[in-house]
Amino acid sequence: MYEKKGVVRSVGAAHSFSPVAKPEQHLVSLHHMRGLLDVDAVTQQATFWGGTYLHEVGPILARYNLALENMGDIAEQTIAGAISTGTHGTGLKLTSLSNQVVKWGFIDGQGKLQEVTRSSDALSQSLHLSLGLLGVIVYVTFQAVPLYALQYVSRHVDVADTLKNAHLITQAHRHAEWFYFLGQMKMQLKTMRQVEPSNQSKPYIQHQIDQIYRKYIISSALYDL
Repeated sequence: MYEKKGVVRSVGAAHSFSPVAKPEQHLVSLHHMRGLLDVDAVTQQATFWGGTYLHEVGPILARYNLALENMGDIAEQTIAGAISTGTHGTGLKLTSLSNQVVKWGFIDGQGKLQEVTRSSDALSQSLHLSLGLLGVIVYVTFQAVPLYALQYVSRHVDVADTLKNAHLITQAHRHAEWFYFLGQMKMQLKTMRQVEPSNQSKPYIQHQIDQIYRKYIISSALYDL
């Protein structure tokens, strides 16, 4: 493509609502470049293909008693797409997904493989939010952390009281999110705190039923209040 001077765009999971990956001439998908390339138990660093979906990362790292320090709510993006578009999670003391990367491997505009290790230089910093402008990210190395679990609590709260105590809530929890319904005096507050990991106590089917109950039945009831 370089010799023909064509324009190539790469696409991850096409999750972005913008036309950032809309091809003008050629489109490259990383769908088949997925999975773990390497894991170092000593440094707790793990290298993945860029096309790996975020929902695939957790179970893979868990086999090595490792986890990503932070993720967003949505796990359908690819690693390359998520770090290229600034995907982040919540938590005052936690950083974005890009900030957990210690090494990037990408194909530049001349078709050459470049490997960049995290530093304070301009290129390393630009890879935090490159939007595909620097090339096609084919693999990344994450700095992982020891495996942990999150205890999730979702409750209906008063808008005025919650706004008044928002700073206390964010300081008291690892994660805190609010969902406001226009015209209501109540909002939904979701908080999480870190706990020790434990084996899945519920059968898989019961876990799925609980997820549906929380997502659809409770949410639907909120709209009726």
